[in-house]
Amino acid sequence: MIVFLAIMGGAIILALGGSLFGHDHDVGHDHDLHDSGGDHEGTISIFSTKVISVFIMGFGGGGAIAEYYHLGWVSSSLVGLVVGIVMGAVMYAVLSYLFGHQANSLVFANELVGRQGVVTIPIEPGAVGEVNVSCGDRIMTYLARTSTGGETLPKGCIIEVVSSAGNQLLVKAAN
Repeated sequence: MIVFLAIMGGAIILALGGSLFGHDHDVGHDHDLHDSGGDHEGTISIFSTKVISVFIMGFGGGGAIAEYYHLGWVSSSLVGLVVGIVMGAVMYAVLSYLFGHQANSLVFANELVGRQGVVTIPIEPGAVGEVNVSCGDRIMTYLARTSTGGETLPKGCIIEVVSSAGNQLLVKAAN
């Protein structure tokens, strides 16, 4: 029984260490063993430190309980394996649910193409100005240039985003 309890204790230490030092390290990698989701948002992996440590805790705890009831070491190991798989699966499901419901405040500039906004700092030909563009329930501020290069867009002018160039938007006067 002492072996199973030691395994469970080691897993508790692993879980605490993963919680203290590895919270963002468990998601969003492009390694073969991790699932990055492909949409620039991290998802939890079955190989996450948290999932593995809960599996090991379940194995150690289930094995210790089975051995307490005088099952042999093989039977205790099988009971521990089943309990570990169940606990790891539950942890994976909980973490997947939590990661799936996180808010994301990232707005990619190419998502703004076609949206309208307002000039806040006038845009002179060949110069940079500033625009506010509404994206969902937020108003985002961006540096902007005119897409034609020859027109002046005064403060308060309604614009349309034509494209993005680096960290700047290319805009034109809205029709």
